[in-house]
Amino acid sequence: MTGMQNQPFLLKILLIGLAWAFCSGQAEAQVDDKEIVVEKEREIKIKPANKSFEKIAPIKPSKDIETLNYQYNEAKFAPIPLKISLNAPKADADLNDTEATEDDLPLRAYVRAGGGNYGTTYLEGDFQHRFSEKLNYGFNFRHLAAQNGPVAQGFSGFSENSVKAHAKYFLDNSVLSAEISYRRDMRRFYGYDLATLATLDKADFRQVFNRFEVNLNHATTDVKKAFRHSLGLNFNLLGNNRDLSENIAGLLGKIEYDFSEELQFKLDAQAFVMQFGQTNSKINRNFVQLKPSVRYTWEKFWVEGGVNLAYDNDVLVVDKNFKVYPVLKAEYQLAQALQIYGGVSGELQRTSLHDFSRQNPFLNNQNLFLFHTNQTLELKGGLKGKLNQSLTYDANVSVSNYKYLPFFINSGQDSAKFQLLYDFETSQIVRLGGELAYSPNPLWQVRWQAYYYGYNLKTIAEPWHRPNFTSNLLATTQPIEKLKLNLDLQILAGLRAYNFISNRQTNLQTIADLSLKADYLVLDNFSAFLAVNNILGTQYQRFLYYPTQSINFLIGLTYGFGR
Repeated sequence: MTGMQNQPFLLKILLIGLAWAFCSGQAEAQVDDKEIVVEKEREIKIKPANKSFEKIAPIKPSKDIETLNYQYNEAKFAPIPLKISLNAPKADADLNDTEATEDDLPLRAYVRAGGGNYGTTYLEGDFQHRFSEKLNYGFNFRHLAAQNGPVAQGFSGFSENSVKAHAKYFLDNSVLSAEISYRRDMRRFYGYDLATLATLDKADFRQVFNRFEVNLNHATTDVKKAFRHSLGLNFNLLGNNRDLSENIAGLLGKIEYDFSEELQFKLDAQAFVMQFGQTNSKINRNFVQLKPSVRYTWEKFWVEGGVNLAYDNDVLVVDKNFKVYPVLKAEYQLAQALQIYGGVSGELQRTSLHDFSRQNPFLNNQNLFLFHTNQTLELKGGLKGKLNQSLTYDANVSVSNYKYLPFFINSGQDSAKFQLLYDFETSQIVRLGGELAYSPNPLWQVRWQAYYYGYNLKTIAEPWHRPNFTSNLLATTQPIEKLKLNLDLQILAGLRAYNFISNRQTNLQTIADLSLKADYLVLDNFSAFLAVNNILGTQYQRFLYYPTQSINFLIGLTYGFGR
């Protein structure tokens, strides 16, 4: 097994951390049960086994406040950007609340503006209007740019600009929704030595991605109905300034039907027609997946079984186009503090240039191939529970087999650009870890997630640019009524890359990115914010030859109106 050098050390860190959090949680006095709210507005909810299936929830509009997403997934590993995640004063309330009060205003909006070092500028706005009881609409825009970067000043600057509009129309028991968006991302290939950068023209090394997307959806809003559905259409157009493009049209559907309180049926379906490549070399990629399953609930136990049926036509893949995977999941609640769960499954994981270019904007546009990832089998099991009114946990382990698992690696022709490299044989990833959520009172919430990854690869020497340990600590507190503080610590360890200049492996520095954010409500609709990122000040490299900004800050003001 390759890439296992740091396993004992990282495993000890994980086990010690879990033990410490467990013991500290046990020592706390019991308080009232409160919802766990962190910066991402996520909560670990440990529910007893019940007779209600995971029903399609009513569709509500996104507040369109972009938040930091550091959750590591085997198929998705994003670079660490300048982080913006702030709290608007009252203006970001949800317009789709069907139980509106008399105090609710039909118009809600906010605008934020700020600036920081590295010549950073930031502007964001959101507008929502309840036109009638049945119709609401809105739009938002966002600008974030840094004139300078970590090396060669303007050569490593960047810009991100987006605009989005949405509308929803409520029928008696369902809702029609539409969304249209445009996003422009600009980076430069600055992964060269400083002497080389001094001789280059910045305009020749720009990489610009233009993303245009349309989503249409019709969904049930009454979760008490025996039959529920969600049906959507997705259109995604992507192009860059180097003659690379991707067109995607997709149909997504979900159906749920309750035969009784104990027996439910569920069907997830998706079908995509995709076209990728350069003007004179387009490749058609089709993707279809159906996931029918049946779930039976009996007192504190439930079991779900089904099958996944998938089809793709990636032309260079020698596997059969049609694939079948098993689905079997179960959970048993021994007590409030202990639930046991496990399962076996598999699926075809859709890949796209849209996703890869968001994860790594420094892709080479030549000889770039895309293959869907075939997760042939996943075995997963774990324990979760609520230890007291303040502390919940989820500890789990999984073993997954993959074919065509993707990795980013520096190009041998141009080391500042990246290629996609696949393990075409069956590779294996072992994941061990868990999550803790701690909320001793409404003004103090903490969530910690840590995972260790072990890789067994067949045709690739190392899991290039994939970590073997990740940890994410999120904490929020409100020491006084008008002040809210957020702490975020992200750790990625065990990153490896291949240096084609020295023709040998390079072990990248462990990433420890600490950030602190503060929001202070000056007036009822007026607040000030401060975000300080990468407080430790290390110019770590998420991707080889691409150091990130050192300590950076953003300071600004927010004005909002409407409840």
